[in-house]
Amino acid sequence: EMDNGVYGGLRARYFGPRNLDESGDIESDSSLIFNANVGYQLQNGLSFGLEVLNLTDREDDDITYFYASRTQAERDNNVDPIDDFHSHPMIPRTLRFTMGYEF
Repeated sequence: EMDNGVYGGLRARYFGPRNLDESGDIESDSSLIFNANVGYQLQNGLSFGLEVLNLTDREDDDITYFYASRTQAERDNNVDPIDDFHSHPMIPRTLRFTMGYEF
């Protein structure tokens, strides 16, 4: 017999500052994100849900790197690469509808 009814959850993900170079002199900022979900599971195995990603709409980075880079124009003009931070931002608050089947 399958469980049925309403379900929900809240997930927090925290990353503290991380070393971005071997010496440990360069660190990323910390990041925090909350995701939530709510849904309903029917007795026949179908489920319907709603997820909210980045519930608080935080403007953090999912990942941060530190390395030397330069633009194509800088390459063309033989400008030396510059050490700098590069990052991938978190997605803004996003709603995702889900449907599943458990058998």
